[in-house]
Amino acid sequence: MLFSTYTTVVFDMPEQAKTKAREYFNTSYNCAQSVLSALLEKKKRYFKEAPYLAAGFGGGIGHEGQTCGAVSGAIMAIGVLAAQRTSDVREHKKLTYELTARFLKEFREKRGTTICRELIGFDVGDAQARAEAEKKGVFQEVCSHLVEDAVGIVLAMFP
Repeated sequence: MLFSTYTTVVFDMPEQAKTKAREYFNTSYNCAQSVLSALLEKKKRYFKEAPYLAAGFGGGIGHEGQTCGAVSGAIMAIGVLAAQRTSDVREHKKLTYELTARFLKEFREKRGTTICRELIGFDVGDAQARAEAEKKGVFQEVCSHLVEDAVGIVLAMFP
């Protein structure tokens, strides 16, 4: 099982969840997988398919450089965590939209944008640019902090 080592960890402190998200990102997960998995583990809502669900959202959704994967992972987690507050589908949808808007506002205030290529300064949709960014350590240096930011913002909404 590729992801089995990540399924039993429970984090007590928000900083531990941020650290775990960064560790996931620095090992094998993409930004969306890292954020979603760490948040769901922290809140004891993890399910084994979570990393697979988030896989296509990395690199600004399929390496398109659009919405940051850390943002996408956070929004997926918000949807799961909001279900703890209401099980009514309409209420859940409304709450999820409200919490997502709050998350996006806070992320933009902190980082200026939610667009992957603007956040990292490279067009990840271009294979050469992506290779250059990797060579320069941009993903480890920039994206790992974006992952931590996304986890921190969501945990502040779900203490």
